[in-house]
Amino acid sequence: MMWSNATSASGAAMPTGLGWFVQNYNGQRLYWQFGSTPGAYSSLLLKVPGKNLTLILLANSDGLSAPFALQEGDVNASLFARAFLRLFVVEDFFSS
Repeated sequence: MMWSNATSASGAAMPTGLGWFVQNYNGQRLYWQFGSTPGAYSSLLLKVPGKNLTLILLANSDGLSAPFALQEGDVNASLFARAFLRLFVVEDFFSS
């Protein structure tokens, strides 16, 4: 249940499982979480199980999370996550 999208009382899919955000990117399932304490520190953890990849970012500022509205449920809002996904989670051009 942690890795599956929860549903609201009305039956609509929510962007989270149990404690983790869950979404897709280029056909890959993403599980991610973030944390932030204003003016203090922040974190971003992004798992791509289909590629056996995990990104862990920790900062001594709120700059990893605060500017990107991650609470809305889209990790693509983060410049750091977008760069990671573009570099490491791309279509396999050499497999065809």
